Order: sequence, then structure tokens, then C-alpha cells
Amino acid sequence: MYYFLKCILKNMALIIEEPLMNSMDKLFEKFDTSFKQKVKCTKCKKKCSNFCPDGCLGYTQNKIPDYGCNYLRNAYVLRYFPTHKAELQKLYEINTTQIFSHISLNKRQDQLVLLGLGAGPGTDLIAFCEWLNQHNSDIDKRLSVTFIRADANDDWKIQYDNLKNIFKSSFVSVKADFAFRKRIVDAFDATKWPKNTHVTSASYLISELISKNNISDCKQQISYFWDTFKEKTDARSIILINDRPEEDVRAISKHLANLVKTTYKKSQYKEYCFNKDCFQDAAGITLNNDKWCGCHLPDDMRKKYKSKTVCNSYQGIIFANKS
Repeated sequence: MYYFLKCILKNMALIIEEPLMNSMDKLFEKFDTSFKQKVKCTKCKKKCSNFCPDGCLGYTQNKIPDYGCNYLRNAYVLRYFPTHKAELQKLYEINTTQIFSHISLNKRQDQLVLLGLGAGPGTDLIAFCEWLNQHNSDIDKRLSVTFIRADANDDWKIQYDNLKNIFKSSFVSVKADFAFRKRIVDAFDATKWPKNTHVTSASYLISELISKNNISDCKQQISYFWDTFKEKTDARSIILINDRPEEDVRAISKHLANLVKTTYKKSQYKEYCFNKDCFQDAAGITLNNDKWCGCHLPDDMRKKYKSKTVCNSYQGIIFANKS
């Protein structure tokens, strides 16, 4: 009997993983093609010969790559997308019960608004939809998700359009509107906002903010953000932060959490990390031991683009409660 049940569970896992694996294969095939063309890069005027992963894509402290180059954006997807998506999905999964309860996800029959701040290629949307798809039996079929991309510019549109088309087959039970986009400077214009936001996701945005400002200025910008944004959130909403495991990232995240909790006393903040050794004081951080990104990447592509397969981020989730 044990062996029989084990075989059933194994087959079920394969069935669940198959759409994801097909999507990953398509992802690498689609984005790798651009480097095989070896055309002149419109950004740096050099012949593209797969140098992006080794040169321009390199991240160092206080220096963020210039993603104005389409080839560099493709290289970014091939290196980081599988892991960044997995990090967000794991954060959702750990908090599934509380998320469903907090925003009444199992009862909703209307529009759910998901805001991706600095959404880039759309990692936030795909992670949310895949997580929701795994729990499709617990949601009303009338529920629809409107995803709002808030970016400084629309450079990532090509990557975003490709990714949403590749992965939509893996969350077929989720009705989603992908088309809505706002410039980040206009993101809180009440006259253009569809409805109050229920879920806000900021993935690797705080580290980018820190790279351009000192910590004091970052905190001021976050304070301004919350002062404006709090009027655009639903009575019960969620804010997710997924970023580099650094002390400064945690400090800014906790600053936002404290602003929310000061405004709405019943709000709650939970912290997670895949490596608590990154912090001098890790009190309050829950260790997430599940580091694998969840998919087997093609060996040749993984070596070529140094694709990340292990999760390594600091995560925070704010349960904002106006009641």
C-alpha cells in the first residue's frame, strides 16, 4: 500500500510540474535566440556575443546594471527569473492560510487588484498567478485579477509580453487582465486608479532605491510613498517585499512596516530569509530552508547565463488592516 501511494504522489507531482517545465523550456528557447542573432546592440553599439551575463549584468553593491539594453534585459530573465519567481511563490505559500483569511480570497467574486512596483518582466504577476492556480479549488471561478505594472518606463514590455504568453498556460484557472500599466510617478493618481489595491508586490526594488540614495533619503521616500499610497489600499491589504539579504534592505522594509502599523494598529509584519547569517541581528526572521527554485534548468543554459537555481533573499509581508 505504501509503495502504491508513493507512486500516485510521484505521478501527481510530475503532472503539476509538467506545465512549469514546458514553460521554462520555452523561456530559455525564446530569450536565448536573441543572443544567437549577434546583432549590434542599440545601447552600447557593440556586437552582441553573449557578453551580457559576464559583463553588463554584473551586480555590485551600490551599482545597478543599466537595463536600457534589450539584450541585457533578456540576459536578466535567463539568469534571475526562475529564482525570483520561486522566492515570491514560497512567500505566498508559507502564508497561504493567512492571506486567504486576510483578504477573504476564498469568498471574493469580484476584481482583485495586484500592484507590481518596479515590476520589470512581470515576475510578480506570474508568481502570484501560479500560486493562486495551485489553490484554484479554494477560489470562486468569478474572481478576476487585474495586474498593474508601475515602472519608471516601459523598457521591459517585450520581456513582460513574452513571459506572460509563455506562462499563462500554467495558470489556466486564473482569470487575469495583464494590460494595465502606469508610470511609477503617476501610480497613485486617484483619477486613473481602477479600484483599491489588495496586494502590492515589490521585488528587488528597495535595493535599487538604496543604490541611488542614502538610507535617510530612502526612508523619506518610503514615508512619502506610504502617505500617498495608504489612501489607495483596500481595508485589508497585503504588501510583499522580496529583495537582497542585506541589512539596509531590512531596515527600509521594517521602516515601511512600522509606518503601516503606526497608521493601522492591527496590522502585522512577518520576516523571512533563506540565510539568516546575512544579518548581524536576525531576531524576528524566520528561516526558510526550501531554497531550490523548483525547476530543473537546461544545463547548457544554466552554465551559459549563470542562471540562479537557489533562493537567497530577505522577505517581508505586511498584513495591513484598517479596521
